[in-house]
Amino acid sequence: VDPMCGSGTLLIEAAQIALRIPPGLNRDRFGFMGWLGHQPDQWQVIRAEGQAGVLTALPHGVEIRGYDGDVAAI
Repeated sequence: VDPMCGSGTLLIEAAQIALRIPPGLNRDRFGFMGWLGHQPDQWQVIRAEGQAGVLTALPHGVEIRGYDGDVAAI
């Protein structure tokens, strides 16, 4: 529960953690992709492993709720 959720940043982060969504999963480019030692094939394997672990629904019993005293903040 986030009692001062505002735009919901902490709630979104909590949901991503609960759903096992790796940070940056939806990004296309990372700085390391320009490194000389970067191995694109290995990166695709790692990325696929991250995608495979994502859950499609919150685990049983997990609830994420937010409230804010200022309706305009939500």
